[in-house]
Amino acid sequence: MILAILLIALICALGLNAIVSYIFRLSGRSSQSFPVVLPGAAARQRAIRKVPVEFFSPCLKLAGSDSECAICLAEIEPGDRIRLLPVCRHGFHVRCIDQWLLTRPTCPRCRQCPFVRSPKSSGCVKPEEVDRTGIEPLGPEELEVG
Repeated sequence: MILAILLIALICALGLNAIVSYIFRLSGRSSQSFPVVLPGAAARQRAIRKVPVEFFSPCLKLAGSDSECAICLAEIEPGDRIRLLPVCRHGFHVRCIDQWLLTRPTCPRCRQCPFVRSPKSSGCVKPEEVDRTGIEPLGPEELEVG
């Protein structure tokens, strides 16, 4: 008897999940269409817009030797519109880096803060301050929620 009740509850839950998924699909909403935007998105958007857009050419000096966009992994071709981040001088496709910086506060290549000169005020850490030799996972009591 209990097994039958659990089976009916499972079938009802699966049916409800299918109905909700169908409704979202009909309305054009999906989890991929809503990127997570961090607090301060308006200020971050203004900062992103201030970074000039350039057209890539082979003579343009990018930090590092790669001419590959680290976000979409496509080759940056001559004539592509790119943004060079002001602090580290890494270059990325405009559409890629704009979306990246809206959801993450660091450069995708070197993890430096691209706009703020004082890393402590933005919560970023300079690469030389990171101890890469002894990385240990955080225990549950050390996690910060907020």
